[in-house]
Amino acid sequence: MQTYAVLSDVYGDDTHYSLELVDQNEDAGLALFRFKTNFYYKTENGERQKGFPYLAEFSPYAPQTGNVCYAIGNSLGELLVNNTFFHTSYTDLQLSVTKGIVSNTEVSEIPPYTLNTETCLPAIVSAPTNPETVGGGVFDENGYLIGLVSSKLLSEKDGESTAMTRMSLMLPASWLTRYIDSVSTEKQTAIPYTLAKVQEDAA
Repeated sequence: MQTYAVLSDVYGDDTHYSLELVDQNEDAGLALFRFKTNFYYKTENGERQKGFPYLAEFSPYAPQTGNVCYAIGNSLGELLVNNTFFHTSYTDLQLSVTKGIVSNTEVSEIPPYTLNTETCLPAIVSAPTNPETVGGGVFDENGYLIGLVSSKLLSEKDGESTAMTRMSLMLPASWLTRYIDSVSTEKQTAIPYTLAKVQEDAA
């Protein structure tokens, strides 16, 4: 199955870019893709630079219960998955942003995600999401990436499952970087990402 991506609204680009699967790990709950297209931008000095002018920075801090967070995703994701042949006919693909808090930093009631010999218990966030936005980023108040929505929590009654509106599982940023580093080592290929600098407390 061919996979496509649309850039964040900040780029003002509705092009559907083809992606290539680099790695997937169901036990870790993650997959890694790369664009088949090379991107360039001009710096303030007018120089042509490879890459993107705006990049998500991974938070250096572990998520804390009660911290405000923002979930970002595209509610048309499932629609596009089921209509990949006509994907270019969908042009209004703006991302949605919802606000909530980190409700729980480690959910021990479910089996942990695993990567080699390491394990990870997901957190719970209350920012409203739907199943179509699974895989979207979760950011803190400073705009740093603290994780991604890995799945929706479900409630079951009379044999029917219903997605709980304000309860989603989140894999923390530290697990994402661990996975990227693991794939980088396995593929013997540098996979860069940006980690936000730790701010020293004021004296």
